[in-house]
Amino acid sequence: MIIYSSSHDGIILDSTTLSNLGVQVTDLRGYFQSNAILDLFNNNPDCVGIRVYNINPNNEFPALLAVCVLENGADKQDDGTHIMCASINSASDSVDELTRKSAYDLIKKGYSFDVNESEKFSSFFSKEMINNLVNGSPHTGLAFYKVVWLGGRSTHLVVTSDLDNTKEIPVVGLEGTGFNNCLSDQPCPGHCANVNAEGVDVISPQPMISTADDLTSHYIPIWD
Repeated sequence: MIIYSSSHDGIILDSTTLSNLGVQVTDLRGYFQSNAILDLFNNNPDCVGIRVYNINPNNEFPALLAVCVLENGADKQDDGTHIMCASINSASDSVDELTRKSAYDLIKKGYSFDVNESEKFSSFFSKEMINNLVNGSPHTGLAFYKVVWLGGRSTHLVVTSDLDNTKEIPVVGLEGTGFNNCLSDQPCPGHCANVNAEGVDVISPQPMISTADDLTSHYIPIWD
């Protein structure tokens, strides 16, 4: 069963809609050099896109975890198919490759009981979404912002961007004229894959539909 497609379009916002969305610098959740994401795709041809998770959601300086996703909706299990960006208080554009176990632990911590519920989501971006943004932009990076869309559901907006070491938060991009962005319309909760109680990915016959009171149906591993 195909849950995610490498050619899924997402939603491109024109400049007016982007402006009306009211995204603030404080909505920034992380920044990746474009080449870091492209390397994931090039090294993993079965990867149809990335799933982006919020990390350190209770911290003043959050970061992001990006994971290669297979068409059945599962995170790819291999080490090195999970990367984490530097915290947004850093002018560094470094990206750390993670083992599956390290990524699992970070995601689980990000879904702990004391984390704000509005941060407990992830978003899918297809390979084509990312490639189109990167190939059409002179910028070297991708900034991911938390936005509220789709009937009040949280998702991520990715904006082509450059690292700016002169700014407290080292990204620019939101002041663009539009069409340099892509909004994920497949966030989880809502459009999720499935896992079993041991945290092992399984193929679900249909995308999981999560509810606010049934956190165990979310893709993101939060057992215990």
